[in-house]
Amino acid sequence: MSVALECLDGDVFYCMDSFHACPRGEPFSWKRSRRFEVGDSLRFVRAYLDEHFKEHPSGWMIVFKAADDKEYAATQTYFATAERWNALKQHFTQRQRRPRATSKSRVVTRRPTAPKKQPAASGSKKRRIAG
Repeated sequence: MSVALECLDGDVFYCMDSFHACPRGEPFSWKRSRRFEVGDSLRFVRAYLDEHFKEHPSGWMIVFKAADDKEYAATQTYFATAERWNALKQHFTQRQRRPRATSKSRVVTRRPTAPKKQPAASGSKKRRIAG
C-alpha cells in the first residue's frame, strides 16, 4: 500500500524511483539538489496533501529524512513501505524460475473455422424487385 497510509513517524521506507529534491524550505536548484536513487533507505516524518494537486494521485507528499538528517518532500509515488520493498526484492532476486513447458506438455490447438462468406457481388447480379 501507500507510505502515506502505512508509515508512522520514524518508520523506514524505500525509494522506488530516482529523483532530485532540495531540503524543505529551500527553492529548487539543480546545484543544491540531492539525487535519490532506487533502494535508498529513508525515514518517514509525515504526509500532507499538496493543495495544487489535491485531485491527483501524486498530490500526497511524503516528508522524510535522508541519511544527511535533512528533511525533504516528494510525491508518494516514488516510495514503498519496508514490507513491500522486501517483497519486491525477494521476487526479483529469486533464483528458481517456473519450469518451462516441455514437448510432452499439452498443446492447445485452434479449432478449424468456417469459411468466410464472400462479399455480395456488384449491381449486375442483384435481383430487381418488380413493383
